[in-house]
Amino acid sequence: MYCGLEEILRRQLVSNLPVDQRELYVYITSLEDQIAEYSPTPGHYLDKLSKQSPHQQAASKFHLSFQEVYDKMNEIEDELYRMVQEYKSKVSLTVLSKEKKEQNWIILTPKVC
Repeated sequence: MYCGLEEILRRQLVSNLPVDQRELYVYITSLEDQIAEYSPTPGHYLDKLSKQSPHQQAASKFHLSFQEVYDKMNEIEDELYRMVQEYKSKVSLTVLSKEKKEQNWIILTPKVC
């Protein structure tokens, strides 16, 4: 599956999470994205990530311990990964002719097992 399609699927799956999980996931990932946006190198990103600690900020905001936030995020990410893999096992991307590709058509078809 193309990365762009996988990202669209992931956003859809996140929107279907229970409210408490969705709020936590969106809060942390948005903080991580902000840090990434202003980090010129991977090393700079990791340094800022450890100093600004989105997980610690989420713990304060949601009145949880750091460990609870860490565990919940791992559960959410594991569940999202599982759902994406399940979806990918049920759908395949149909390659179209050059003429159709130029029109930016994408057709998803169920896989035949």
